[in-house]
Amino acid sequence: MFTGFINAINHIFEYIYNLFYRKGSINSVIKQLNLKNNVQFSRQILYYYRKKFIKNLNTIQNGLRQIIHKVKLPDETLGNTEKARNVLAIVVREFPNIQLFSQKYYQATAKTFLAA
Repeated sequence: MFTGFINAINHIFEYIYNLFYRKGSINSVIKQLNLKNNVQFSRQILYYYRKKFIKNLNTIQNGLRQIIHKVKLPDETLGNTEKARNVLAIVVREFPNIQLFSQKYYQATAKTFLAA
């Protein structure tokens, strides 16, 4: 059961990351990742997680401040999409895998980074 949770975090993060950094259509990204990961994410599921991620951007940034001292966060004047890209880039750059980020984030905030 625990392994399934880790795989879910991996997949959710990978899909969110690729959504914000995609080259091509959303449908092509979903199709490519579904084949690669042997899972069935739908466009609706991806939009659900995208919405959660954007909704939690400020909370995620606060968590990053607690985990990485002196982290340079995105400028507040940026739009949500650009802020999300910047936050995703920080996470990918600073953590070798999403499980490590998820674990450190939970330790710092007592929340998961996609918590409502």
